[in-house]
Amino acid sequence: MTIDEFTIYEKSDVNTLVNRIINLENKVNLLLEERKKIQLKKKQKEEYDNLINSIILENIFYHYY
Repeated sequence: MTIDEFTIYEKSDVNTLVNRIINLENKVNLLLEERKKIQLKKKQKEEYDNLINSIILENIFYHYY
């Protein structure tokens, strides 16, 4: 293998690694976005549950007092 061939091979490896890193970074970003969505859904569910509980308590209070 000549020096030129080695350089081409080495550059190819570097490009492959860079592309893999970029792909992994994109996947991580997608996962982070999904995580944010899930956290938002959990927060919305918690707020909804709190609202329902509040309404139930108001009705109990109104009914008995």
